[in-house]
Amino acid sequence: MQQDQSSNGEPENKCPSCVFIKLESSRIKEGWLWDRQTKAIELFLTVSFNEQEEKILGGAIRFGIKRGTLSLALTNCRSPYENRGLNDILQHNLLLERYKRSSNEEKRSSGFSISPNKISAKIDSELEKALERTDKIKFDTHQVSTKGSEANPIWDFQVKTGEPCLKGTIPKEVLAILTVDDVPCKIEATFTASLRELHIEGIEGLWPGEISRNKMAVMERWIVRHFLEPKLEPYLSRQELKYD
Repeated sequence: MQQDQSSNGEPENKCPSCVFIKLESSRIKEGWLWDRQTKAIELFLTVSFNEQEEKILGGAIRFGIKRGTLSLALTNCRSPYENRGLNDILQHNLLLERYKRSSNEEKRSSGFSISPNKISAKIDSELEKALERTDKIKFDTHQVSTKGSEANPIWDFQVKTGEPCLKGTIPKEVLAILTVDDVPCKIEATFTASLRELHIEGIEGLWPGEISRNKMAVMERWIVRHFLEPKLEPYLSRQELKYD
């Protein structure tokens, strides 16, 4: 009897600081989920987002993405909604700070000093410094949602934290438990982001310090079209896995 084998191809990450993905699979024993005839694959995802700097034309451009999509094209396997993960991962703890400041005020207190010769009363006046109290409230915001069919599941990543672009790491979390209908089965993963979802953090060393805003905007669009758009097309990251 031939033994089932899995093959995890190496991921292709064209801008690994901006977006890095890695998929890994593990076979689940028959009968672990529904019945003895069912085979399943547990699919794990490691993903990281941040800004990336590219050296171009003697200068540099820093960029990130505000939104991106991880899509799976499945052959001989499927991804039921109830067995998808990552819907509440990549949470970003936002810290809401409320400041309450008290005004400067004089605080008067009375004190008595006793000496061998006399009892004197004195009134001490001290100035209380401004007090600042910070109330910190943490709350979570979810940046991942899933959609798509069982044969073509999709996970959307979108910044919702007030940051200019996606930042954060998911270290090997369960992306989905796939039901295997036949072998060989194939998993093709692509991560894409459109040009309008690109965030330009800064451009340095590519033009003189004194330049009009209109010319700067034209130059920025030219740089994005010629140097960054090719990195986005047809995908930012890609990986293929097989299960025989």
